[in-house]
Amino acid sequence: MSYIDSYKMLGIIGKNRSAASGSGKEVIQMRAAAFASAGVAADMLDASLDHLAATDWTALGTSAHAEMLVRLSRARRSSLR
Repeated sequence: MSYIDSYKMLGIIGKNRSAASGSGKEVIQMRAAAFASAGVAADMLDASLDHLAATDWTALGTSAHAEMLVRLSRARRSSLR
């Protein structure tokens, strides 16, 4: 089972999934995150950080590094607002 199928099964993404015409990139429509409590959101954050810490960034290459730095920078900026 792919991660997409898992996400569909868990209801994280909708059943409709399509490719953007001409872009060569897949578009996945996702629902906004709705956590039952701040504790549940913190648990999800902990799991995400554990996953990122265990990632072999060297094997993924510099483009993965760049993308992650952009995302972390965006998260930091939004947390400072």
